[in-house]
Amino acid sequence: MTTCIKNSRVWTDHGFQRLDILFDRDMITGVAPQLTPPPDAAIVDAAGKYVLPGLIECHAHLCMNGGNSPVSVMHGMSYDQRLFECIRSMKRLLSVGITTVRDCGSLDNEVISLRNAVNSGLFTGPRIVACGMALKMTGGHFSGLLVDSPDEARKAARTMLQAGADFIKLIGTGGLGSEGVEPGEPQLNADEMKAAIYEGEKRGKASAVHCHGKQGILNALAAGATSIEHCSYIDDEIIEQLLEHDAYIVPTFTPYTKIAAAGPKPGTWVTPFVAESARKVNEHKLAQFEKAYQAGVKIAFGRDAGATYVMHEDYIFEMHEMERGGMSRAEIINAATVNAADCLYMKHKAGAIAEGKFADILIVDADPLEDLDNLSQIAYIIKGGDFIPPKTVKM
Repeated sequence: MTTCIKNSRVWTDHGFQRLDILFDRDMITGVAPQLTPPPDAAIVDAAGKYVLPGLIECHAHLCMNGGNSPVSVMHGMSYDQRLFECIRSMKRLLSVGITTVRDCGSLDNEVISLRNAVNSGLFTGPRIVACGMALKMTGGHFSGLLVDSPDEARKAARTMLQAGADFIKLIGTGGLGSEGVEPGEPQLNADEMKAAIYEGEKRGKASAVHCHGKQGILNALAAGATSIEHCSYIDDEIIEQLLEHDAYIVPTFTPYTKIAAAGPKPGTWVTPFVAESARKVNEHKLAQFEKAYQAGVKIAFGRDAGATYVMHEDYIFEMHEMERGGMSRAEIINAATVNAADCLYMKHKAGAIAEGKFADILIVDADPLEDLDNLSQIAYIIKGGDFIPPKTVKM
């Protein structure tokens, strides 16, 4: 069925322009002022509203619930329970206008299975970009396939690609997961990451590397990483290397900001050491983030959705953190649309309102350039041409 959105203000990378949009089934077929739709087209009058591409979340864990101990909860679930958690998470994301999500790792390949089910029409959900399992060293951060040499990394990458992975996820440094372990300490070596990343590149797949510390970031960039996740300990050398390698950063401020603000929580994994580590991570990153942004480092939107205190539907908090770090509202919107699509190797079909792109569209009642909270004033969510009921409770 053909649909025409009339009288709307449409996002065009730098601001809103009065345009009409025509889409047929799941693809946009026309964008221009004063389009004349076919006689049988459905008409959506968007006068006074603001139209953006469907938003893209570049760093989520669908199997995690955003509570105070999401990793422990995930590890306590069966495969089937994790799959149900993934379904709930993806519905929360889609209900606030996130039409594409990159899942950055679980305990098995359940997210790949869910992606296939969504793609076949069995479930309604956002477009899922899945790595399956991350690649990590023995004793390393998070969960995933264990690799302790370039050959093991190469085989693990091939295994995940055979399972249907859309990209390669690697763990380059420690994280906020182990008492006494500094988040910045290097883990996978550059040669191990390079072997895995090369296998992905042969198949046209991007790579994402979890990195907090400087040496781990340098290792990941030397290995050819598409994006550095978290990228906490930024300095002038890191900025120079990010620019030289044309790599993205996905900042994920939210969990560290919220953990630091909440402080230690007895009975959970958030010990005094973890809370203080979170405070240090964000304090350094915020001090350097604006410098990286002003230097022209590429930034894609992602917040570690599902991690501690990061509810899947509460994405605007991260945008406010990016604004606090010096980004303009226009560039924050770009980070969650055109930049994110580029980071995910999807720029040819997502991230913009343009002919030939997916009909993934978010329509809101007020201008997000005036206040990013206006993104929560949802009039319509459209994913692949289908109208999705928006979230009805305040974020």
